[in-house]
Formats: sequence, structure tokens, C-alpha cells
Amino acid sequence: MKPMVLVTGANGHIGSNLIKELILSGYRITAFIRENAFLKGIEGLDIKYRFGNVLNEESFVRAAEGCEVIFHTAAVYRIWAKDPKEIMAPAIEGAKNLLSAARRNNVARIVYTSSVAAVGASPSTDVFRTEEDWNEDPTNVYVIAKTESEKLIHKLSEQHRISCVSVCPSIVLGPLNFKITPSMEILKNWINGKGTLWTGIQNFVSVSDVAKTHVLACEKGESGKRYLAIGENIYIPEIGNILKEMVGIKPLYLPGFVLNYMGALFFETISWLTGNPPFTTRSWVKEGVYRYLNVDSSKTRADLGIEPKGIRETFTEAISWLLFRNQIEKKIAQRIFVKFPIDPEWVNYE
Repeated sequence: MKPMVLVTGANGHIGSNLIKELILSGYRITAFIRENAFLKGIEGLDIKYRFGNVLNEESFVRAAEGCEVIFHTAAVYRIWAKDPKEIMAPAIEGAKNLLSAARRNNVARIVYTSSVAAVGASPSTDVFRTEEDWNEDPTNVYVIAKTESEKLIHKLSEQHRISCVSVCPSIVLGPLNFKITPSMEILKNWINGKGTLWTGIQNFVSVSDVAKTHVLACEKGESGKRYLAIGENIYIPEIGNILKEMVGIKPLYLPGFVLNYMGALFFETISWLTGNPPFTTRSWVKEGVYRYLNVDSSKTRADLGIEPKGIRETFTEAISWLLFRNQIEKKIAQRIFVKFPIDPEWVNYE
């Protein structure tokens, strides 16, 4: 029998897909979530619930009782906040409390969800980044949080001799994304004609591949190592041609760093006045425009035995979900819905 595992952030995009993959793999699951959390993605599953907060050490410790593995997916995924502590505290203090929960419950292994943002992009198209690379000059608060918290959990787990592996997903797309994440927002805006393309290279991955990578990293991963959950490296302007082929819409390409930076400054100014999150930020522009995330995941694929989906399949899954959730503008949705099949299981979420 597979061991009992704790999944933090269990109702989130990665967490809910991970739970389904763990069930398929035969694990017994405890979901660690906040009181009054939105549970649509995991309702009706044969799992236990523990309520609390990763910032509350004792609730974290109690949740981990009887568990042999902790999958830590909980995070604040936002690229901006008036108070950066809203993003930093759950990452850093959450990592410390994770280690405490693992140590006090004799947990055998931690699987930590990081991000390729912690691996970092390059200013050169010729450089390939791997599991060995770290983002040495993060500027956006979310990227800083991911980078510093991943470094911290590896340091603490080594000090306390607790087996730990981390998984670094790229831009995650796919179903069970009930609260639209910044990643899904990018694709949504492109399709609705509101987003722009920029100069750079990025990577998009199916959430199902991210879930599988977590399980395989738990079962096969070497302690202290990082594993990349990524899809295809893609030149961002080329996405315009892909979307033109798939949905008949080619997003506007916005050339140059200055135009993107000034646009971000405008959106940030509006956000400071209204309190609403900006469309993008200057620090986010610094992370992505004229930055090239050429990522080599050959070691992860060889060690874990996983082959990720291509970008068209990944986009198809994500667009189908956006259509199902009525996130695509009506005129566009009416024209394209026949090309994007709805998973019959999704009707359970209506």
C-alpha cells in the first residue's frame, strides 16, 4: 500500500491535479487547506481534509500527522502586491513551517513546488538553462519568493537530514483552474485580443505533466535535486502564428523593451490608485522581455521517464478549459468551440 501523503495548496491549480494523479497512483491523501476554501476541484474525492494555514506552524504540524510525504504546492501566485509581504511571507515562513512539520512528524520526504522562475532566463538566445542553474538577479517579488524559498527548503532539509526534492514548473496551463492564475490569464488575454506578444523565449507546460512530474520526483528523485516540469521552448512572437492557426486570432506584437516597460508603468500607476492588480509590472517586464528561457530538461526526462506534451496539445487543453469556464469572449467562443472538446468529467464542476 502506498503511504499517506499531505498536499498543501490542495485546492489550487497544481494541487488539485496532483491529488488526482496521486489517487491514480494509489496514494492515500490528506489535503491541507484553509477554512472556507473553494473545493470545487477536489470535492467528492476519497481524501481527508485538514484545515489551517502554512503560516501557522502548529496547524501545519497537526496536518502532517501520520503522513510520510509532504507535497508542498501552496503559494501566493501573484506578480504584484501593494505589500510584498503578502507574497513573500507565505513562501519563506511557509518553507520554515514545512520543515518543522516534516521534522516533528518524522516525514520521510518533502516534494517542494518551485518554478523555472527560480532557474532563471538568459539575455542570450544561445544559452540553455538546466536544473543546476539559479536565478541570480530576480526582480519581481513572486520570482524572488520562489527563488529564495526553494533555496531555503533545500538548506533546511539538508541541515535536518530530511529527504527533499523540488519540482520547477514553467508556465502552467490546463484544467481545474477555477481561480484564473496569471499563467492562464496570459493565454486568456491573447485569445480575447487583449494581450500582447514580446521578444523572448518562454515555456508552457500541461498541468497534468506537472502533476506526473511531482509523483515521479517523489518516487524516483534523488534527495537534494531539482526536476524541471516543462514543455517546449517557444519564441514568443511565434505564438502569434500558433494561435492564428488554432483560434484565428494573432495577438499584437509589441517590440522593444521601452514600450513594454512604459506600458507596465502605466498599469502599475492605475493599480496604485485603484488597488486592483496590474495587467503587468515593470519587474515582470524585466524578467521576460528580451529574456530567453531556453530550458534543457533532458536530465529530468531521463531520470523520471517522462515525455511532456507539445505546445499545441497543451494549448488545446487550456483553451478547452477556458471555454468551459466561459472565460473566452462570446463571439470568439461561438466560432471556435467546436475545435476544442470538453472533457465529460468537467460537467461535475458546473
